[in-house]
Amino acid sequence: MQSKIAVCLIAGNEKALIGRALDSAFLVSDLVVVVQATGGAQPDGTMDVARSRGCIVGQYHNNPATAAWPFVDDFAAARNESFRLALQTDAQWLMWMDCDDVISHEHAKAIRQAVERCQEDWILAEYDLPMHGKKVWRERLFRRGTAAWANGVHEKCVPVCNDGTQNSIKVRVCRDFVIRHEPLENKSGSQERNINIMLWCYQEAQHLAFYLHYEHFLLKKHEEAVKYGLEALRMEQLDGVYRYEVMLNLAVLASENANGQDILQKAIKICPTRREAYHILSLLQMDAGQTQDAVETALKCRQIVAPKVPEWTHRPDVYGWKSEAALAWAYRCDGKNDKAAVIEAELLELSDKPRITLLHATRGRWAKAIGTMTEWINRASDPFRVEHFFAVDEDDVESLEKLRRFRHVVSKASTYSVGAWNRAAEAATGEILVQIADDFEPMLQWDEAIVSALGAQINEAKVLRVNDGVRKDGLITAAVVTRAWYDKEGVLFDPAFRNVYSDNDLTMRAQKANAIIEAPHILFKHRHPIADASVPVDATYERGNDIAEYKRAKELYDTKHKLV
Repeated sequence: MQSKIAVCLIAGNEKALIGRALDSAFLVSDLVVVVQATGGAQPDGTMDVARSRGCIVGQYHNNPATAAWPFVDDFAAARNESFRLALQTDAQWLMWMDCDDVISHEHAKAIRQAVERCQEDWILAEYDLPMHGKKVWRERLFRRGTAAWANGVHEKCVPVCNDGTQNSIKVRVCRDFVIRHEPLENKSGSQERNINIMLWCYQEAQHLAFYLHYEHFLLKKHEEAVKYGLEALRMEQLDGVYRYEVMLNLAVLASENANGQDILQKAIKICPTRREAYHILSLLQMDAGQTQDAVETALKCRQIVAPKVPEWTHRPDVYGWKSEAALAWAYRCDGKNDKAAVIEAELLELSDKPRITLLHATRGRWAKAIGTMTEWINRASDPFRVEHFFAVDEDDVESLEKLRRFRHVVSKASTYSVGAWNRAAEAATGEILVQIADDFEPMLQWDEAIVSALGAQINEAKVLRVNDGVRKDGLITAAVVTRAWYDKEGVLFDPAFRNVYSDNDLTMRAQKANAIIEAPHILFKHRHPIADASVPVDATYERGNDIAEYKRAKELYDTKHKLV
């Protein structure tokens, strides 16, 4: 007789996701518990779906003082309610999942098989978090009566043992299945919600100093991040993994002075077998002009192997493309451009997939540009196939200094963004060229989506029409072209344009050549102030959207395409 598993979920207003979640849950077991945890928000029908599917349903009520909150005030308490209901059944095992988790048929079968083979009390499994670009190991299944939830937010399971000790809990690491976290989109406001919950619980749970530091750091509220980070470090009982993470973040916030390097040296002593502190230290040494030290630190970083079961704070890009690329960056800072070029060429050879070159024009916002580059490469399914070029104007002295460690080209200031993109295209070696800017945000696995959309036409002169999340008129605002198209045209954008109407011209040329492949499912979200009022208008936007230039460029466009 098979062991019975109770799959336990808590649900806010998740009507758009609950059906998919229950499809996954019922692959594992016909016993599914769903607890409503919406605070004071008006229910949206999520629980009606759960009832109609035959789930055991319950509700968690917020504390009276937080009853009006439009979200749950204690995730652990809500999860414990789902466990309590499950324990009223004959289930031998309890398993948790979230409403935005997905389990495949194959992995559901592996879960059931893992339970049958398991002699231990808990099963630890991989949790795939593609929106964050990493996988973490989480306690996933628990033998009946061996676990309860703790912490109002950033909750975790703690052992429940008859003898009052944790030593009697035995954990099995299972590599046979993965649960994938697939939200419909990035949820906004989650950091603010988490901070509210933690501050509510703070007097009773001082350990939350770490998470208050962590959430404020993610929100870029640096003063609060430093405050709570220092408070966390003063806690003698703070676990080494948490202490290490606080030190990494404080070092980044202290990067403009030597204190950042001192903090990282202490972090390395805490955990010399992790790469993250070495990697950040090499970057700070580059910033400080300690180029030989940066090279040595980057070499040490690359020698550390990835852990088989990484901590939840594990940064996968540091064990992948980023630490490999950092050595090239350090060599370039040290004046050894040839060595840097060799390493970068070798990294591109690690992938046997079609190469994609990102043509990244930037001006006056080097910090944002670095963040954009990192996001694009991290969100690629295969970062090693991605070649990235910054294109910087010759008179943008600060950006040139800050970006000189990366692969880059220099364009003439008088040619504006069109000249920058064209200059980057001249240096590109990819089979596909993609025009990006600091305000373009890629979808996950964008590289594979592009190659799939091109299909057998990848070697033909083609242009993809992707979705920027704003335009509805068919204008190609982010150029994605094949090498064959670029070679045929001889240029990415007509250099007679400076910025505006260059995309109109490319669109018209591609239409006349019958070269457009429609790819509306590929989203490169354009975070432009015209479409997003939260984005400030800076000098770069003003320079690119000059009224006189609009008039000149439109006249040029109309004349070129005989529209007048």
